[in-house]
Amino acid sequence: MNPRHLRILGLGISIGAMLVLAALESSSGKEPASTFPRAGVAELPTVNQLRQAARTNSTSAAQSETTYFGGTVWAPDSARWEAVEGGTWTFDSGVGSHFDHEAPFVQPKDSTLHALMEGWIGFDAYVISPGPSEFRRLHESDFSGSDVCVGDSAGLGGNFSFWAGFLYSEAIAAGYTGGQGYGDNWLIGIEQTFNYSGAGTVTLEFDYVVDTEPNYDFVYVLSDTTGSGEEFQLQVYDGVLSGNESLILAPGAGLPTTGAGPITIRFLFSSDYAWSDEDGSHDTVCGAFAVDNIQLSGAIVAGPMTFEDSEDGWVTYEPEFLPNGALDWSNIRHLGTFPALNDSGPCALQDSVLAFEDITRNGHANGTDVVAISPWIDLRRANLVGTERKFIEFDLYGEPILGRGGFIAANSGPAYCGPQNSIFVSVSIQCVPCWTSFPASGPSAFVTVVNFGFSEPFCTSPDQPLRFDVTTLLYMGAEQVRLSVGIYRNCFPNLSSCESCQHPSPYFDNIRFGVVGASTPTPATETPPQFDFLWGTTGEGEGQFDLPLGIAVDQTGLVYVGDRTRIQKFTADGQFLAQFGDSGTGPGQFVSARGLDFSPDGNLFITDEKLNRVQKLDNMGNYILEWGTTGTAEGQFDAPLDIAVDDSGFVYVADYRNHRIQKFTDTGVFVAAWGNGQSSAPGEFNRPGGIAVGPDGRLYVTDKGKGGRIQVFTSDGDLVRYWGSALHCNAFPGTQSFQPRPPAVDNSGNVYLGDFSLQQIQKFIPTGMFLSTWGGKGVNPGEFGQLGAIAIDRTGNLIYVVDGQEDRVTRFSYSTTGGPFPEPPTPARVFPPYPNPSSGEIRVPIQLPTGATPVHIRMDVFDLSGRLVRSLKPLLVDQGTAELRWDGLTTKGAQAAPGVYFIRIRTKDQLLGTAKIVRLR
Repeated sequence: MNPRHLRILGLGISIGAMLVLAALESSSGKEPASTFPRAGVAELPTVNQLRQAARTNSTSAAQSETTYFGGTVWAPDSARWEAVEGGTWTFDSGVGSHFDHEAPFVQPKDSTLHALMEGWIGFDAYVISPGPSEFRRLHESDFSGSDVCVGDSAGLGGNFSFWAGFLYSEAIAAGYTGGQGYGDNWLIGIEQTFNYSGAGTVTLEFDYVVDTEPNYDFVYVLSDTTGSGEEFQLQVYDGVLSGNESLILAPGAGLPTTGAGPITIRFLFSSDYAWSDEDGSHDTVCGAFAVDNIQLSGAIVAGPMTFEDSEDGWVTYEPEFLPNGALDWSNIRHLGTFPALNDSGPCALQDSVLAFEDITRNGHANGTDVVAISPWIDLRRANLVGTERKFIEFDLYGEPILGRGGFIAANSGPAYCGPQNSIFVSVSIQCVPCWTSFPASGPSAFVTVVNFGFSEPFCTSPDQPLRFDVTTLLYMGAEQVRLSVGIYRNCFPNLSSCESCQHPSPYFDNIRFGVVGASTPTPATETPPQFDFLWGTTGEGEGQFDLPLGIAVDQTGLVYVGDRTRIQKFTADGQFLAQFGDSGTGPGQFVSARGLDFSPDGNLFITDEKLNRVQKLDNMGNYILEWGTTGTAEGQFDAPLDIAVDDSGFVYVADYRNHRIQKFTDTGVFVAAWGNGQSSAPGEFNRPGGIAVGPDGRLYVTDKGKGGRIQVFTSDGDLVRYWGSALHCNAFPGTQSFQPRPPAVDNSGNVYLGDFSLQQIQKFIPTGMFLSTWGGKGVNPGEFGQLGAIAIDRTGNLIYVVDGQEDRVTRFSYSTTGGPFPEPPTPARVFPPYPNPSSGEIRVPIQLPTGATPVHIRMDVFDLSGRLVRSLKPLLVDQGTAELRWDGLTTKGAQAAPGVYFIRIRTKDQLLGTAKIVRLR
């Protein structure tokens, strides 16, 4: 049994008629989030569609305005191969090619193949994701400053355990959006060999903690009795669980069938292409796996192996991969060594080409996923940072593979394989920096440009290369760019269905990167605005708030705050003026007032997230009209979170759970909508949570889906650019993912984004180049607990931010003038729980300051997966000290299982603190 065969492969084919699009992503099922994401299954493109795409794209840029990069030269100042300005990668010269198979980054490769091809480096993309090469024996102190995943703290006993994962500091350095845990495409294990006497059974015992994505990422316990990798699966785990295991090994079931001999026990962790701490889609606390206290008894006696003094004989091992897996088949080859090109028209390929043929089969193995990555293209050296448009172009030959497979019945003779079993071209791009200009900002992930296969033979014609625009996929201020081209082969629904499908194509030739227009100067980072003052406390009185999330400033500088069931109106200095609205569903009433914006004539438009409607009021709060009901039809909403009004009076609504933007007249007449269902593809939406209009009439829409991003559109819904998402790299210690709140745009077009993951505000010029950042998580002035919407006055000097956790508004200023500064209320103090770990009652001391108002405080207990285990009866705490106590029982009155739990201490209106506790047996 080979666990690698259990991986869920990324499947897909792009739609041929959509080749001119900048990127395609998964349209159904579990969307891949790997380094090289895949597209959804659809029809393969026809030759006419491919050629039409080539003709359309080859004339889409004025040649006189275009600077090309290609070809390879050694750059002594940066000690690397780089692209040549004005050149093309023809793969004829062999410049930069060599056969040093011990060179850095060269994966296992047949010695007759070029290891480096004009500076291009080949990779088996199936294993390209970063990850540790081994389990590690770690001490509790190795986890300093983060969750502790070994020893007593993980419920495993002692101080040391074997652990599979990235520590917090390693995760940040590797760019993991979810922090400490594990990554996509990992396959790591430990093993030890023992001698079996030939008679009797063996009991294998161990303690373990697992925290993996259910149904996709697995921990295997294996036994190998042959020494050839033929393993018997003793146990498999996935999801969030922990405990003590006792497994019985018998002859033929983990032990040799007959006679004595060695057996090798293995613990193996395997993750698939997506949904891990790496891409932030399935964050873990202690992923992926920890093991301790291993013991064998019966016919083999060994242990207990506690790892307190050493590895106790356990070593790391490299598992077997799929056939020809972890092998780089990228190579430069002359066309004369391939079968004749099967294409009726003229073909632009000449001499040598870049190919990915598995030379052991004159085609491609099942599961092949091989790419070649170009030398860096230095836009900064060429003074071309910030240009208006960028694209990739290349010549290509490909044809469908022959053989059984797909929907063709077995033994029916050779036939074109179905779309599920074809060879697909994969093109991706990477840039540095991402969308921040901090020194720590590293390269972005490789972002998919296009994926497609072939329904019939195809070759680009001379002077008509395939061209794909990548402008929206790159940070506007990118200084360095790398390309990736290659192939991947699907074989679905099972690995044997297309075993005979073989062909060495596709072949790439004449690759180059085009830049259109002149450079836009990179802005100098600015001094951020300074904290000015704040106002607001928790309550229902005038100037108090209950989860404020929306804010707007009118033409006169007055500030309006959406405070759940009412709107409060203040001066620029936070002095209360008026309030309007109350709880209800009638005209002028609200259940959840969320998005606010003013029209040019001074009327206020408000979205109600719960009632799924828009109300129009005048600036005194008088009701004018409303529209919207719950649903998916035109003019209906499902959680409208934000609203914006342009200078022409058109109203735009971010329809959150319908994954679209809707456009209306100021009387509520539907005009248009864009967004075709939940998608992370450029121009589509994955939970749009905020919208603002710039002075040029463009719309800035924040997308809260995986990774987070902001997209810029014309007023008709045409995508201009975006940043964030895969272009986000971890520039700050502790970042989890980019979680943008509703944006604001000043009169100069500068964009202000609140990042909920960091509780910071970041400012960009209109093209997305970074200017400054300020804020941070906390309760001090200038910090945020739950950062919400942002509003800017007409001068651009005053920035207002609502804080839903601290129930206040904070003002920042570029010319601080001072103002009222109410002291925030002193919160209750929560002390560390004790005893911790414990097998009995766990107590949490609470202290209220002298003079504090008595308040009910509740303790909630959660397991590792976030499920509520117990919510204790609220305790009325007066000034002084009290204790909350958990007796270890669940809501149903049963004893909670041993393991790691989290407690949350809160009042009705405020989170006071959290802590991790360990319950022992």
